[in-house]
Amino acid sequence: MGEIQNENQDLILDLNIEQKLNNQLKKLLREQPRGSNKTFELKGHSSILFANLAAITLASCGTSSGSTDYSAGAPSPTANAAPNAGADFTFDFTEDIPASFGIGAPTDADGDILTITVDSIPTTGVLTTYDGVTISQGMTLVAGQLEGLTFTPNADLNDDNTTPGTLTLTASDGNLSDSATFTFIIYAVNDLPTSIDLAATSIAENVAGIAVGAVSSDDGDLDNTFTISGTDADKFELSNGTLKLKDTVTADYETKTSYEIVITATDSGSTTSTSKAFTITVDDAIEPETITGTVVDGLVTGATVKLVDANGATVATAITNANGEYTLNAADNKGTRVIADGGTDSYTGEAVTISLSASKASKFVSAITTLIDIAGDDAATVQANLGLPAGFDPATDNPLETLGAQKVNAKLINIIAVGESLLEGAGLTDGAGDELIVAQLVNSLIAAEDISSTTVIAEILTNSAVGTTAATRVAELASDVSTSVVNANALVDISTDVTAIAKVQEVVLNADTGIATLVQAAAASTSVYTAVTTTVLTTSIETADI
Repeated sequence: MGEIQNENQDLILDLNIEQKLNNQLKKLLREQPRGSNKTFELKGHSSILFANLAAITLASCGTSSGSTDYSAGAPSPTANAAPNAGADFTFDFTEDIPASFGIGAPTDADGDILTITVDSIPTTGVLTTYDGVTISQGMTLVAGQLEGLTFTPNADLNDDNTTPGTLTLTASDGNLSDSATFTFIIYAVNDLPTSIDLAATSIAENVAGIAVGAVSSDDGDLDNTFTISGTDADKFELSNGTLKLKDTVTADYETKTSYEIVITATDSGSTTSTSKAFTITVDDAIEPETITGTVVDGLVTGATVKLVDANGATVATAITNANGEYTLNAADNKGTRVIADGGTDSYTGEAVTISLSASKASKFVSAITTLIDIAGDDAATVQANLGLPAGFDPATDNPLETLGAQKVNAKLINIIAVGESLLEGAGLTDGAGDELIVAQLVNSLIAAEDISSTTVIAEILTNSAVGTTAATRVAELASDVSTSVVNANALVDISTDVTAIAKVQEVVLNADTGIATLVQAAAASTSVYTAVTTTVLTTSIETADI
């Protein structure tokens, strides 16, 4: 007997199973009442059985002949259950405060291992896991990471409430998936101001109502009220959150270089406030400048006038006309002082050998303004001790139009001119004799000394030469020269008009040249110098038509 092949054996078994099954089903169905509905379960472990049940379908129904029809089929295998990602949920957070929370892990009825994918994340904050990993869109998580999440809202989310987006998670078993969406809501809290910022703290000059800069505080609620106080508060106002000069105010660097104010921010939700002081500086515009004035000894014609800056650099120059007038045109306004050198005194016809100076704002340059200019911080003291007529302003008033003022001016010139000749005759070689005399005159006036005194003038002359090559000779002759100067100035005091004063000056200016020569010629004999100089000055003064 030959061996039955597997394929044929399977076929025989299939037929036997089907025949037996049909017979059993027929018997079972006949036992059921007509019209009944029954569910039958086929159980077995044979691979052959389940392989062949795929074609068996059972159905029971009554027929007109009373017979029962049936068919048999295989039962469906158990279906794969989808994962459950959980219910959607809304989380509430408070502005600026990080919060920790947990999300339940997705489940799967089949016990399948799930993959959790982040489909979306909140846009106005940072979401991290318990171990500090920042969660980003598209990354994959494990269930344990959902238990200790922390959300840190972005700072100062100051709407009444902000919805920064959602966290969407999808759980998948590889075939089926489910998603859950978690909505985040951030509720605002009232922030309090602790500091104030001003976008800019400088302004251009010459612009009325110019804006300074936007005012803000660190209160992100943007609900502060700002107010201005301080020394210069009356010059400023706030307009739409911007600090500005009032429309009627124009900054001028030459008048005021800075303003002091205090800005206060008050929170609208409380009485809390904070203040900060600001200095608003004025930018010095580069602008052309024209300066005019008059050089006065008498009226000095042909003098070279320089406008110099704080460092002594020349900014502009001009030559005085026949009336002693000058016009300086500067490319900018950096000049501070005016210095006049040389020229001829139109009243005496004599050359002016001393330098005269004044502040650039002065309309007149004279010996009076020179001492005030050199005095610096002591200018007011020097001016007060010069003995000027009441109400006379050296910067704005012409001394030639006020007799008492011109007497002071002429006497100062006499001291400076004669002293300069003495120093040069005694061996001073740097040509700065007038500057040395002026400096000592200023010191004497600061000390309130009487510069009409022979003793004081002698001290001025002697101190001027200290440390120079002329020191020894000047010390020997200072007393005699000071006597001559005092005598000349006494004649100035009794002069009745500026013409008479000019005649005295003419004699002195002629004589001071002789003094320099005599000092040199009498180097070996002080007595010769004394006799000759006294005679020269005295004779000249007595014979002058004053």
